Amino acid sequence: MDLVKYIQAFLINVDLDIYYPETDTPAVCRTSSLVEELGQIEYIFSDKTGTLTCNMMQFRQASIGGIQYGDDVAEDRKARIIDGVEDGIFDFNRLRETCRTSDSRGDIIREFLTLLATCHTVIPERNDEKPMEIKYQAASPDEGALVEGAAMLGYKFTTRRPKSVSVLIEGDAEREYEVLNICEFNSTRKRMSAILRCPDGRIRIYCKGADTVILERLGKDNPFVEATTQHLEDYATDGLRTLCLAVREIPEDEYRQWNAIYERAATTINNRSEELDKAAELIERDLFLLGATAIEDRLQDGVPEAIHTLQTAGIKVWYFPYIQRPVDLTSRVLTGDRQETAINIGLSCKLISEDMNLIIINEESKAATRDSLTKKLDAIRSQATTLPTPEMDILALVIDGKSLTYALERDLERIFLDLAVMCKAVICCRVSPLQKALVVKLVKKHLKALLLAIGDGANDVGMIQAAHVGVGISGVEGLQAARSADVALAQFRFLTKLLLVHGTWSYHRLSKLILYSYYKNLALAMAQFWVFPLHSYFF
Repeated sequence: MDLVKYIQAFLINVDLDIYYPETDTPAVCRTSSLVEELGQIEYIFSDKTGTLTCNMMQFRQASIGGIQYGDDVAEDRKARIIDGVEDGIFDFNRLRETCRTSDSRGDIIREFLTLLATCHTVIPERNDEKPMEIKYQAASPDEGALVEGAAMLGYKFTTRRPKSVSVLIEGDAEREYEVLNICEFNSTRKRMSAILRCPDGRIRIYCKGADTVILERLGKDNPFVEATTQHLEDYATDGLRTLCLAVREIPEDEYRQWNAIYERAATTINNRSEELDKAAELIERDLFLLGATAIEDRLQDGVPEAIHTLQTAGIKVWYFPYIQRPVDLTSRVLTGDRQETAINIGLSCKLISEDMNLIIINEESKAATRDSLTKKLDAIRSQATTLPTPEMDILALVIDGKSLTYALERDLERIFLDLAVMCKAVICCRVSPLQKALVVKLVKKHLKALLLAIGDGANDVGMIQAAHVGVGISGVEGLQAARSADVALAQFRFLTKLLLVHGTWSYHRLSKLILYSYYKNLALAMAQFWVFPLHSYFF
């Protein structure tokens, strides 16, 4: 049996259909003890960025001072003046022209581009043969795309020194910004800040992050909030990844007092990261909203077809203990995007369809989350008792990270799970890596089913290890997920053959081998029961 499992794992490794020639990456089965379980998977948990998408970001649009700018704007969306009011999207050429003006709109654009060019941890690399060409090494593709976008718009990040960064503006003047402090990004803060002494001698804090955390830290005088919020919704509807950008000038006295607190936190031995987060919270306040960015991350080839194929194959992902009926394939998308972006990605990859009724849970408190979950669950149950099964609405659950935090608590987790299993699709947006793992463990705890988790980054490792079978994507974010998983693939679409061919065949082969071994041993044992009495009788 072990020999057969080893051979089946070897067949996965040498399968050319799941080999990705562009990166010379074959499939790697790291354990032979789980190959038959690939054919019994009932739940799929999937990350979005780098798993369903290419994780190759491109800077597409920006909202600056309440005005939209974009690259390659469609004719029907180009800006027009209607009744003296500008409406629509200007192209990036208009942005460059406005940036050169001396009015307030030009000042906001210059601050916006300065933030993109300085608030990051990107390392520029120069080619000795072509010294003018700079390649940016970024910790995440998002940061690289933003820095490249700023360079395209005339603010080119050129040099990083231990205590300063340099930016070449419009190819003419190079300005140096002294880096005083960096408040790094993490999954809890969902933002990053850089405190710089600018060439004019003033200290400014540049902050970028998710709209939920930036908007709640703005000051009173922010005239562009309403327009920017509307633009964020438009970007999310188009499936673009969004970030908000804000700035504040810090007085010298305030900075000195805060810097003393920051230095104490930085030298703390115990709970250093928590102390730094608390210190950053003190300075990241009363911000002025500059605008927002929109980055495109397109789907991988074959993702919609792969999900549709799995659905057609009838793989059981959610099981309805309430009405005792299995449903079609449902994958989970666990992502850091806005709800609108997550829904749009779900539609584009055929995870959810237009005819589904969306159940949206987006509450601010535990009591409101409990009330919303209970009411929606009761409504679905009452519908199930009054309507025949084929006439029931096809449902999809969309829940944000804050509501999920309350839903995963001990007294609410069962209500959440009961509601989730009544839906064909479940989308969890803006969740932390810990929440990803907790969602998998919740299903694993309460439902007797085999789970598969698939992801590509270090933030997916907890989710992958919590599932029965983990699949890692060898992608742009490195090999942490691939090395922690039971099986490593290069593309999401290869999951189809892994489950429906290798998994199913391995399951059937081992089933036949077990039966063969059982009956072979039974025949040998029974022969001895017959032969021994006969031998004793005659001899």
